[in-house]
Amino acid sequence: LLEESVCKKARRVITNTHELQLQLQKDYPGISGKALTITNGFDPDSFSPHQESAPTRRAKETKLELCHFGTVYGKRTPAVLLQSLLELHQTGRLTGKQLCLRFVGAWEVTEPKCEELARILEKVGLLKREPPVSYEACLQQMTEADALLVIQPDSPLQIPGKIYEYIATRRPLLLIGGEGATASLVQRHHLGLACSNNGGQIRQLLLEVIEGRQKLPAPAQQEIDRFSYRSLTADLACVLDEVHQEFQSEVS
Repeated sequence: LLEESVCKKARRVITNTHELQLQLQKDYPGISGKALTITNGFDPDSFSPHQESAPTRRAKETKLELCHFGTVYGKRTPAVLLQSLLELHQTGRLTGKQLCLRFVGAWEVTEPKCEELARILEKVGLLKREPPVSYEACLQQMTEADALLVIQPDSPLQIPGKIYEYIATRRPLLLIGGEGATASLVQRHHLGLACSNNGGQIRQLLLEVIEGRQKLPAPAQQEIDRFSYRSLTADLACVLDEVHQEFQSEVS
């Protein structure tokens, strides 16, 4: 009731994902003309020094390193991804010389099966788990990554804030998470590749990437700039100007 009242009385309804905007318009059809999306974003000044000082990326190694930064927990479990890697390894189609998943941050997965998979993959060089690092070190390591891994299943309306920091690094994203707001963002703005949390599809995608049949291109600068705080603040300023002009017309 509170949400409905706020949406109906507001001059504008601003959501931070396009999917949430569509859901609210479906729930409250009368707001369609005043609902819009302004996403979350990043501060470009936080990333410029790290990008300028980033060394040549992985010049001495040919294997692909997919890096995940932040806590792994709850429904963001990598169990299906890890099982897919193990199956590819067991069938001789993937080795630690070709690919490695690198998790930097707290590992709070409670599933025994997932932990078992992680230990097996560590032994064969397909997985590395590292403790959390400082924020500054994290930003630096992000800019040096081959590609940035996102695990986001079952979140149709939400996008994790970390995505926008990933975007700022100019590195390609690999999303494991199927449909939803995060996958739509990655696909709509050509930020990398998105794959459902399905073993068969994950195995196929990884093989295509490793064999060069599927590219992991870095996002275009114009797409990155869309999520800069400067750009988003300009969008918000336009909305506030419109609302102010409407109000002035009503009271004059």
